[in-house]
Amino acid sequence: MSYRLTHTLRSHSASVNSLAFSNDGTYLATGSDDCTVFIYECERGIEVHKIVGKAPVTSLLWINDETGREKLFTGYGDGKMVLFDVLSVRDTCTC
Repeated sequence: MSYRLTHTLRSHSASVNSLAFSNDGTYLATGSDDCTVFIYECERGIEVHKIVGKAPVTSLLWINDETGREKLFTGYGDGKMVLFDVLSVRDTCTC
């Protein structure tokens, strides 16, 4: 089986620690030591959102809420977790 490179994503300035595909496969979220989360549209390989935190990103998890909206849990190296409403890119809960 052969593979073909379709996109190279170069938004981060430090090591990528975590990545997660949205439940429907439309988006890819990447988190890095540069304290950022980038969200890409997979089909076109373009950046659609940038979230800047205050600590390195250590984990990412996509969920669908009770209305079906995509949300992204982001874990940071300082022990905080933030739930982002991806459509509006705003914090819904900081834990």
